[in-house]
Amino acid sequence: MGSREADHYIPIVPNSWSLYMNVFDFGNKSKEFWRGKNVLDIGCGVKLDSPEKFCPQAKVYVIDPQIGKKIPPPPGCEFRVGTAQAIPYDDNAFDIICSLRLLFHISDKEKSLALVEMVRVLNPGGEIHISPCRLNTMNYFHNVFKERGFRFSHDGYAIKIKSIHNSIQEKNSSYRRIHNELLK
Repeated sequence: MGSREADHYIPIVPNSWSLYMNVFDFGNKSKEFWRGKNVLDIGCGVKLDSPEKFCPQAKVYVIDPQIGKKIPPPPGCEFRVGTAQAIPYDDNAFDIICSLRLLFHISDKEKSLALVEMVRVLNPGGEIHISPCRLNTMNYFHNVFKERGFRFSHDGYAIKIKSIHNSIQEKNSSYRRIHNELLK
């Protein structure tokens, strides 16, 4: 392989929405659950299938810094070039945010920026699903999110963060506290 080819090679492992359904236990959700939901996949990578089969009735958005460059846009989704540390969407835009295999590959500072951004774009009552994570990462984020209006749980492999806020104002107030804690 010549150096010119090497410059264009990035190791991407294709994945599918069915993997998300298993890892995040979305497979048990009914069509009615997905109706009207805005779902964001962060660091989507190469998807081999459409989300229609797995989260019907939802509007699916994906971001990845390589979309349109080295990664083809996934079928059935609205896509934008972006990173978890600077999500290119408005506040309170998504009901479900998921990210598979992303936090494992970024620094602790980038993890903090990513979670602050995820909370910013999450609707009150929304859920964040992240996997895989190391136990020390899970414990760190658990300590930040507890008592800030979020339920935080993990099964040793995946993190689920659920907003239990009743209003955008409550969630935004918690966002500011989490922002200050993680980015001090």
